[in-house]
Amino acid sequence: MFTDGDKLDVQAFPNFTAAAATALRFLHQHFPFSLWMLTRTRANHCVVLETAGNGYKIQSGDVLHWPDMLCYQMVAGTGARFVPHVPQSPVYSPVKLARDWGVGAYLGVPLTRFDGTLFGTISAINPVPLNDELNGQLPMVELLARMLSTLLDVELQATRQARLTERARADALTDSLTGLYNRRAWDQLLSAEESRCGRYGHPACVVSIDLDELKQYNDTGGHASGDELLKRTAKVLQRAVREHDVLARVGGDEFAVLGVEVEGEGEIALAGRIDNALSVGRIRASIGLASRDPSSGLLKAWQLADQRMYAQKQRHKTPRSGNRAP
Repeated sequence: MFTDGDKLDVQAFPNFTAAAATALRFLHQHFPFSLWMLTRTRANHCVVLETAGNGYKIQSGDVLHWPDMLCYQMVAGTGARFVPHVPQSPVYSPVKLARDWGVGAYLGVPLTRFDGTLFGTISAINPVPLNDELNGQLPMVELLARMLSTLLDVELQATRQARLTERARADALTDSLTGLYNRRAWDQLLSAEESRCGRYGHPACVVSIDLDELKQYNDTGGHASGDELLKRTAKVLQRAVREHDVLARVGGDEFAVLGVEVEGEGEIALAGRIDNALSVGRIRASIGLASRDPSSGLLKAWQLADQRMYAQKQRHKTPRSGNRAP
């Protein structure tokens, strides 16, 4: 019998990442698969968040093509969750990664949120076929997946609250002229979002914006005219970005937008709204867009967005017709 004063050798997991890593190690120890993976699916990509075993030299952070994976068929419902002999399966044997990697046996279960949407998968592969009696152990893997899904959903809800808390703290770090986040706030929020992207495989993008005519405004109308252009630009950009994106003035005539949990058509739409809003506001600016690559992170994406913005700025220096903003 245990009393209130007794201590049990059981510690709570500090976060989803620690729980997932422990679960995969447990599965690797008790099931004869050479590799276990926990992945996050995003459009046509699949980000490997955790692994146990190195039979296929797959590591955390690797990005795979989702339609080429066996889990793609499993999630679609066209393939079983456990296949002891993949080469004999009419569903799985033609799958690209099954052929490229020489997969002999497969097991996979989905990770879902409370609303039923797919987050990713827990899966295992082995180079040689396995005994079909392992199918009796599938409920254990499904139970672990449901438990991790529950923990994940609670933690994702907590991260949304954490973003709100971060923004509240960063509100004190604003640019006095435009009211937007300043460079210090941008650096802090970019770093915090990078941590979440690395932990959960969230997508993100950065849009870099630089005004083409601030110097001309200052030279012809004085700094008061330039200040008005900056304030007008801030208002235009605020209407173009989404509520949960980060918008900052990061330099004299430079602005930046962090697109949170957006990729593909979504990030193109974000950049398009920014470009259109500036055009409607008759504000000439150069824009660069870059997606976060899991192998290099958001800081590199910002650098790449800057490079693309400056390349567009060089093109804008070519004389062109049309009315100039007043």
